Amino acid sequence: MSFTLREATIDDCAEILEIRNEKEVRINSFDPNKIEYAAHEKWFKGVLANPSRKILILDNGQIAGVLRFDMDSERAETSIYLAPEYFGRGLGEILLIRGEEWLRNKHPAIKQLTAKIKSDNTRSQSLFAKFGFVEQGEIWVKKI
Repeated sequence: MSFTLREATIDDCAEILEIRNEKEVRINSFDPNKIEYAAHEKWFKGVLANPSRKILILDNGQIAGVLRFDMDSERAETSIYLAPEYFGRGLGEILLIRGEEWLRNKHPAIKQLTAKIKSDNTRSQSLFAKFGFVEQGEIWVKKI
């Protein structure tokens, strides 16, 4: 199966919300509550309009994973999640690798990545550690 990484568009709004509201995704979110469509759409449109925020999609005809970058001059905070049907297939690695490559190409001034990971989310902790992130409490940091 072939996956592409692309920037999100307004057409992705509903599918991203559907994935974000899946129980398996919410359990590892800092806000585990379901999100209503109107609130999500407002947030999503704001992200798309903000040049300091990007949502990238791992796509194979449907959304397999979502990566968000919140950037300032030299740092970017990242957040990733997969659609539950893609758990355990190594796609988190692909999403993180391709996302970092995208960031280097599109925003070369970024020198540090951070990720906020819940203390009981061992799957994400292992993934980020594998790619050079260092734990600092709930914040994981990587120099790039």
